[in-house]
Amino acid sequence: MRLRTLVAAVATAATLTITPGIALAAPITATHCRTTQPDGSVVRLGLADNGRSLCLRTDQRVLVVLSVDPQVYPDPSNWWTPITEDGAALAPLPLTILPVRGTTIGSFRAVQPGAATLSSTWSICPPGPPACGAPIRLWRIQAQVTA
Repeated sequence: MRLRTLVAAVATAATLTITPGIALAAPITATHCRTTQPDGSVVRLGLADNGRSLCLRTDQRVLVVLSVDPQVYPDPSNWWTPITEDGAALAPLPLTILPVRGTTIGSFRAVQPGAATLSSTWSICPPGPPACGAPIRLWRIQAQVTA
């Protein structure tokens, strides 16, 4: 019993660190940054963009849409967590659209040159104790904002 709990804890910690099949890109610098959307249009990101590095210009917008099948995962505790921003280069924007069930949306604007990380997590464990030991999946992108 103890061994199974230990193995589950190690597996969960490993998945939090690295999502299987996704290698996060090395940090990017302003000198090596080409704008993701040269025309300045909104950059749309989804599940397939996990681990991506992108370059933005000041005032450019980013829209993140992460979804699960609400028929398979009807409980909101099993959906992607709200998208968080770490760093001063991006600022969250108010949502002007209502997401469909099972979808988590985040909208951001590049406010100043620098770096930022957007991230979210997803767990298939049912809410409340006991923990089921299922892995938690991490979604994360790195952004570099230039003037």
